[in-house]
Amino acid sequence: MSLKFISISISLVAVLTLVTNSSAIHTQTTDKPVEQVRKNIQVLKGLPDSQLFLLMNFVGDSLGVSCDYCHVKGEKNPQTGDDTWIWEKDDKKEKLAAREMMRMVLDLNHNSFKREGLVTCYTCHRGSTRPERMVSLPPRDLIKESLQTLQTPKKVLPAAPEVIAKYLSAVGAKQNVASSPIVMRGTVESRNISAILEVTFKQPNKAQCESAPENFSHKKAKST
Repeated sequence: MSLKFISISISLVAVLTLVTNSSAIHTQTTDKPVEQVRKNIQVLKGLPDSQLFLLMNFVGDSLGVSCDYCHVKGEKNPQTGDDTWIWEKDDKKEKLAAREMMRMVLDLNHNSFKREGLVTCYTCHRGSTRPERMVSLPPRDLIKESLQTLQTPKKVLPAAPEVIAKYLSAVGAKQNVASSPIVMRGTVESRNISAILEVTFKQPNKAQCESAPENFSHKKAKST
C-alpha cells in the first residue's frame, strides 16, 4: 500500500467520523456544510465542503473509476477546453446506487462500530466495481506452503568458467582473454628489504610465483 493511499485512507476515516457525528461538525470547523454550498446533497449532509472532493476521490479510487462513472459531464469550457460537470444531476443509475452504498457504510459505522469510520468503500470493493464474493479457486494448500517454507532450498553455484565469462562481459573484455596467462606484478616491502614479485596464472590450474630483491637481476622462481 502506497504512502498516498494510506494518507487518503486516514483522511477518509476522519471524514466518515465527521459525517457520522454531524452534530459536532459546526463547532470543530469554520467550513460551511456541503449542502449549503452545493445542490442536491442527500447523504453527506453535515460534511464540511472542503472535504467533499477528498471523499469523492477516495470513492473513485476504491472502485477503480473516474468521476464520469457516476456524474454527468457538461459542455467543454470554450476558453480553456476543460470539462465542465453538472454534479447535481441524477441521470446515471450508478450515482443512485452509490448513494445507497454510502448510506449502508454510514449505518454500519454508526450502529456496529460505535460511530468510528472502520468500514469504507475499499473494505469490499478493493479497486473494482464488483466486490468479490468468493475466494480464488483452487483454495490455497496452507499445509504445503508451510512445509515449503521449512525446507532450505539447495543453492546451485555457477561453475568457474561461467563466473569468469560474466565478469569479462561486465568489464567489456574479450572472451578469449580467459585463455591467456594473467600476470600480476608488484613490490613486497619489509623492514630491511624490498622485493619484486611477479605472479602468473594460466588456465586451467597452473600458477607461477617469481620474486627477487630490487637490487638483483637474478630471480628465484617457484611453481605449483
